[in-house]
Amino acid sequence: MLIDCFFVTSKQLSKLEWPQLPASQRNWQHSLNFLVDASHLAMHHVQQMRLESTSTDFQTKTTTQTTIPWSVVIFDDPVNLMAYVTLILKRVFGYNKSQAEKLMLEVHNAGKSIVWTGEKEQAEHYVQQLHSHQLKATIQKSQ
Repeated sequence: MLIDCFFVTSKQLSKLEWPQLPASQRNWQHSLNFLVDASHLAMHHVQQMRLESTSTDFQTKTTTQTTIPWSVVIFDDPVNLMAYVTLILKRVFGYNKSQAEKLMLEVHNAGKSIVWTGEKEQAEHYVQQLHSHQLKATIQKSQ
């Protein structure tokens, strides 16, 4: 979406011919009409300035930002049973029994395991869910 922003300086506005209202006609309706007329006049002036401009000093900056993948890492702890960790992996990530058991054994044997990789917000959500089940987990940038 492209949005045009126009800035008119007070010096430019002072050059415009503003309608003057007699004191007898100054009430809120006329003030409102005056403001509407003034804004239309200012926009007309800005459009004229835009048409009269011969140089285009616009700079465009294009950046491509790729999403850096994040990993959810679960750490081994002496409190939770292996069956409990397997159950939580199935519930939180939707893994089948064999995949959850494989990850649980990796946590048990190696001390930690990367159980999921993806966008940062989703990884934070998964870590929060794992913490709510008393599992030690964190996120880290994938390599």
